[in-house]
Amino acid sequence: MYRLFHFSLLLCACVESLPPLQTGSNRCGDGIVSAGETCDDGNTDPQDACTGACRRAVCGDGIARRDLGVDDEGYEACDDGNLVDADECTSWCTARACGDGVIQAGETCDDGNLIDEDQCSSICQLARCGDGITQPWEDCDDGDANSVSNPNACRPGCTAPFCGDRVVDDGETCDDGDFDDDDACTNNCQDARCGDGSLRAGLAVGGDRYEVCDDGNDNELDACAECRVARCGDGFLRTDIAAPGEGEVDADGFERCDDGNDLNRDTCSRDCNPDDHGNAFETATLLDPLRPQAGIFEVIEASEGRAAYTDDRDVFTYIAAVSGLHRFFTSEPDGVPPADPICQVYDEQERLIAQNDDTNASAGDFQCGLEVALEAGTRMFFRVDNFGNDNPLAEAYIVHVQLPCGNGVIEDHEECDPQSPEWDEFTCRRDCLQRRTISLGAQHSCHLLDGEVRCWGLWLNRLPGPLDISDPQVHFPRGQNGQFRLDIPCSPRPRRLTGNQFPVTFLVSNQDGACAQDREHRKYCWGANHEYRGFVSDVVEEAVVQCDRNGMTVTCLDALLPLAQRLQTVGQGLAMNMLSLCSAGPTAVMCWGGWSGPAYRGEMGRPAPELVDGQPINHTPGAVIGVPVEDPIVFVDGQWETVCGLSRGGRLWCWGLNRYGQLGVGSTNGPERCGSRSCSRRAVAVPGLSSVMDFDVGRYHACAVGSGGELWCWGRADGGRLGVGFDDGDVPRCSGNTPCLPTPQVVEGVGF
Repeated sequence: MYRLFHFSLLLCACVESLPPLQTGSNRCGDGIVSAGETCDDGNTDPQDACTGACRRAVCGDGIARRDLGVDDEGYEACDDGNLVDADECTSWCTARACGDGVIQAGETCDDGNLIDEDQCSSICQLARCGDGITQPWEDCDDGDANSVSNPNACRPGCTAPFCGDRVVDDGETCDDGDFDDDDACTNNCQDARCGDGSLRAGLAVGGDRYEVCDDGNDNELDACAECRVARCGDGFLRTDIAAPGEGEVDADGFERCDDGNDLNRDTCSRDCNPDDHGNAFETATLLDPLRPQAGIFEVIEASEGRAAYTDDRDVFTYIAAVSGLHRFFTSEPDGVPPADPICQVYDEQERLIAQNDDTNASAGDFQCGLEVALEAGTRMFFRVDNFGNDNPLAEAYIVHVQLPCGNGVIEDHEECDPQSPEWDEFTCRRDCLQRRTISLGAQHSCHLLDGEVRCWGLWLNRLPGPLDISDPQVHFPRGQNGQFRLDIPCSPRPRRLTGNQFPVTFLVSNQDGACAQDREHRKYCWGANHEYRGFVSDVVEEAVVQCDRNGMTVTCLDALLPLAQRLQTVGQGLAMNMLSLCSAGPTAVMCWGGWSGPAYRGEMGRPAPELVDGQPINHTPGAVIGVPVEDPIVFVDGQWETVCGLSRGGRLWCWGLNRYGQLGVGSTNGPERCGSRSCSRRAVAVPGLSSVMDFDVGRYHACAVGSGGELWCWGRADGGRLGVGFDDGDVPRCSGNTPCLPTPQVVEGVGF
């Protein structure tokens, strides 16, 4: 069918007008178609429409026509005398060529066209990757230029260059051949960078290009800044968290400033508030010694530009280098509006342990301060809350940390040190201030100055010291209503007492006696020596005189003479009440003297002394009971029939008479009964007072100073003696319908 089809075409192609058949001639070329001729064109050109044999030219006759143009119908490029397609001349008398539909030698295909974009190319080769022809199913084909490694080249397999082929092409900055988006080259073949949205992995924490977060943007003012989780101190002020409304607290992460550091003492605190210091424990400012030579720390809080943010809270942290009592307090700076701070101390577990506000508000001092005993190595926090005065400018204060008292060295700011050789805990307070320099008796006064004792007043029991009645300074007061006896002289001016070998450091007086202690811890007493006080047993006789005490003859001393040797080592310091003495021993308070039998009011802190052969044995020192041995009493004071002691840790304990609530235990009933009176024969803790610095006991009341300088008083309240501002009619009544307050009350307007 294929050949027949072409043949019919050939027949059609050979039809043309020829000269009419002539008869009578038989020569080919005579122009006359004779018998046996199919044509005669009058010539003998074999390569036109009529061959030299007068046969119509046909493809396959072996004669290639040359009388037609290439584009003319019937044109023959060749004629090999056959109709075989597989040789050099096809059955259409065309020369063999790619695209003729016949697969010739050298051809792998021939689809009869010269289109490259099919299975057979225009050079009659089966389409393949690498032939330089990009087929529809191929991305590209650079022929021999296809390369697995050249940038931008068509890859073997005729695929276009792509991210992940391990070749850096145009538009790529890297190509690591993987699809791991968290390494140095991202999945879009770009060098990993902060802000590309891919979180780097496999890098050392904190190393170069290490990322904690990557939110896919270059906004450094949101939760991810420079691929680090936004934090206060990174230098970027966050804008993605709304400011709190009125009465609301700051949301987590909210910043008012960020100066790019973790320092306080500049314009932006460690917790990104516009002040100097962090206001949270984790951002507390470490207190460093700025003036170590004076034992003082100073940190200036300058909070300029803090309008509408007047309420401030600054937290400091401190690590004690040595053990002892540390004092933390604030003061007003020069030239800057002062703050109105509240001081608080927290322990390392962030628990509040002490607080103070307004050291002396009545005097216009709104600063604060308190004292805390710290062991070496202890970490604590000192918080200053500033409830300011709505001042749009600075409200500043200075923070002071007074180095601990008790290191054995008397610093520039100290009067004494309880651990130094010449002082002890009885004569020197925990804040290194001398405990007592003035002491008042019933009818005399004594003062301690530069280690010397001076006394004045009525010469009863020889308390003002030796007198020369011819001395013009000696007066004989006129009797009035029996108040003074005309034969008892007095000294209206201080007179120096002698007898002490070393400078005196402590002074105590009572109704009819006085005692002192010098820097060698030697104890002296003078005045009335009765009821086994033990003033003297081994002193010179000249110093001993007889005195009339309310009709009784008692032994008196008119010079500072040593206490009996057996009593010198009982303890440190002395407390004197009406008839007895107490001293703070190493582990317990020791007391002796006082009443015996039914008149005993518990002033020696133990059961009533027994009588042996009708004589009391209370001349022997005995221990006060009830005080924990782990926190011993270091200072005692008494008056009349009540004694109190201050422990090393700042607890206050009292014992003896409680008729008017002077024990401070909240009641005038009990804890025990001594005859008809309320009393305690053992030490009881004064509730509510846990950090006492100093105290004093009056005849029927007592007062104590707290570590923050506050003053507390309790006991008999008539006459305003407690200073609490109550009218006697509003104060509860106790024994004999007397006003009394058996619970410690804060005395306003007084600070220490």
